Amino acid sequence: MSQGTESGQLKKLDIEEFNPTVAEIQRIVGEGKKLTVTDFSDKAQIRIVRSYRLKLREIRVTITKQGKEFRQKALDFQRQVIAKEKELIALVEPEEGRLAAIEDQATAFEEREKRKELLPKRRERLDALHDGIETSDDEILEMDSIPFESYLNKRLYDKNERSRIANEEKERELKEKEERARREQEIKDAEERARADERKRAEEAETKLREERAREERERKERIEREEREAKERAEQTEREAQERADKIEREAKEKVEREERERKEKEEAKIKAEIEQKEKLAKTAKWQKFILSHGYTEEKAGDFYIEVKGNVHSLYKKVGEIVL
Repeated sequence: MSQGTESGQLKKLDIEEFNPTVAEIQRIVGEGKKLTVTDFSDKAQIRIVRSYRLKLREIRVTITKQGKEFRQKALDFQRQVIAKEKELIALVEPEEGRLAAIEDQATAFEEREKRKELLPKRRERLDALHDGIETSDDEILEMDSIPFESYLNKRLYDKNERSRIANEEKERELKEKEERARREQEIKDAEERARADERKRAEEAETKLREERAREERERKERIEREEREAKERAEQTEREAQERADKIEREAKEKVEREERERKEKEEAKIKAEIEQKEKLAKTAKWQKFILSHGYTEEKAGDFYIEVKGNVHSLYKKVGEIVL
């Protein structure tokens, strides 16, 4: 990589730059540990304690400030790496995709040429269906073995289904005729029962009317008592619910603030983790590709190899020969 302006370079990070004087810190901390107060009314002793506390606070604030600056440098470096990674990949991917498309076209052409040998037999099997459907040679050639068998089975199924539906239609018409006769007889029987039931209902209606009036009076009294009781319970319930809503609003507001802060931190951590995992994944993929290519593995020779994965161990085996018996 050629040297350019400072803004175009990936800046080097050095942890040694963030290295406060440990011995000096330990000295001041050690001196502070020796301090005790024997008389809390003695202002001089208290001033010494305060002096050492302020020294330690100044050291702590300085370390925190410097650490924050170095964390920002690390984030800037990470952004530069990601930008450079995208820039380099953008140079490779378009041509890689174009060449892959050419290979796909070649594979499709080769498979179509092989299927031409199967065309007469496929045409014979389709014609044997006698289902009145025309299929062109181009349509047949576009189908691989499994799609063709699925297409053939679908047409055979459709033909059998049409025959089944025709037979069911005949059976349905016969059943409808029998059903109409049965319903007509049921209507006659129902009319006779209705006349008998009407006479019985007239007798029962008078008795039911008297019982209904007595029941309504009881229910009226019970309803009045229940409404008074329910009104009192509703008033108490309304007061409880108002207090609960107020408590809930306060609790939810506090939980929302805590949840949003927690989610913000989790998103930041997840983003950094995902970026690290992506870089590790790309590194492993490149390492694997380099390994198999060094042993002669290519897409054209893939059938001569066998790949085994156990945990993090990836093994590549090569076929030494085959025989048909």
